[in-house]
Amino acid sequence: GILLLNGSGGGGFDNQGVITALDGSVVELLNGAAVNGGLLNNVGTGVFLVPNSASLTDLTSAGTLLLANGANLTLTGSIANSGTLRINSTGSFTDLLINGNVALSGGGNIILSNAGRIRGSGILTNVDNIISGEANNSGSGVGADQIGIVNQASAAIVANVTGATLNVDPSAADGLTNQGLLRASNGGTLLLNGSGGGGFDNSGTIDQVSGGSILLTGALTSSGVINVGLSTMTISGGSLALLNTSRLSFQLGGLTQGSQYGFINSNGTVGLGGQLLVSFANGFQAGSNDTFTLIAANTLQGSFTNVASGQRLSVTGGPGSFLVTYNGTTLVLSNYSAVGRFVRKAMLAPPPALSTVTDSPSTGGATASNSSPTRATRSPAAPAKIALLPSANSPRLGAEALPRSVARSVRVANSSQLRSLVEAAVLGANGKATVPAAAPVVRAGHAVLPKLSRPEPAAFRHEEPKARLVSIAPPSPLR
Repeated sequence: GILLLNGSGGGGFDNQGVITALDGSVVELLNGAAVNGGLLNNVGTGVFLVPNSASLTDLTSAGTLLLANGANLTLTGSIANSGTLRINSTGSFTDLLINGNVALSGGGNIILSNAGRIRGSGILTNVDNIISGEANNSGSGVGADQIGIVNQASAAIVANVTGATLNVDPSAADGLTNQGLLRASNGGTLLLNGSGGGGFDNSGTIDQVSGGSILLTGALTSSGVINVGLSTMTISGGSLALLNTSRLSFQLGGLTQGSQYGFINSNGTVGLGGQLLVSFANGFQAGSNDTFTLIAANTLQGSFTNVASGQRLSVTGGPGSFLVTYNGTTLVLSNYSAVGRFVRKAMLAPPPALSTVTDSPSTGGATASNSSPTRATRSPAAPAKIALLPSANSPRLGAEALPRSVARSVRVANSSQLRSLVEAAVLGANGKATVPAAAPVVRAGHAVLPKLSRPEPAAFRHEEPKARLVSIAPPSPLR
């Protein structure tokens, strides 16, 4: 059936109980019907419908509430929306009107379509609702340059309709403060519109996922997270200022800018600050000759706190690192090196099988015997040479990874010096890691690792052609 709550004579509805739309029924709020307090609830397919105009004050809406094309619904006070409110425009402006300062809680959903608008006066504080959909019709969207917006930590505004735009346009007086999530996903575009002078302050997260993209035409200041992802973020007539607590993140999933790796294209100013983060995606790993232009701007100024121009930046989650270069207009990654992967595996992988090697003074040769997989036996009177041999569950650290001129034994006092030696390795074009003869492997509190002049024993090279010898000075334990 249909229950009509009709406000044509100016009468209101003071609700201290529950108004329920039963399964298969409709409760219509029409002709300015004003409902104050209580609970609006539905059972099964029951719905609440606003065919023309109505208002809600300080109540809970736990069901499905539909605004018909061309209708308007006014919200006043505290509204706990734990259901779904659909602004169902099919071409005519259809409005959710904010009357003064309104707090929207309840963890529900507000979905816009076509010429749907959220506008009015005052400030909308979105506590924990998800505002989503699209507003492709000109002049529609969230804010309409009329209201301030506070998107709290558990709240989200999401453009998630493929090929369509959700326009977010706050007032110049109050702007938009994001402590939660602003997202473009599923091929949708999130327009952060500053055409009326409204600015954007982000201490939460702004991101692009699943082919979504962000268009910024206002001034955005961020002390939070901006995840560019694999898409293009465009700044047209706007600006981006990254504060020292901010994080700017890009993903690299291939060599095509803006679709396989993230890109910011700006015809305005980008002010750098905070941390730059780069990670690989979709199983991709860069080559040493690959370059990635992450930002192109009319003006690029400032610097990141974790990497200066000309320094190397480790890939988040590994492996390896890039040379980072930024100047007045671009930010570029180049000269990828996977050495970080070599070091990480060498230090963190399960220890390889070990053999104890004893020199024979009379012959100059060597013999090898198996020992414990975690500790090599050695004599206190003379350093034992430990061969780190490849095994099924450990990385290959064989002598073939080193130039023949330095594929020899070195003396180390402890595992820290061994780590220093490995960290000095440089990845060559052939993918092999080598340790330069003059590698600076000094670490604070440790001596320089001396290079032994004696070549690697021929007998050992014959028996274990892929072994790398490292002399451990007793009595330091092998870790």
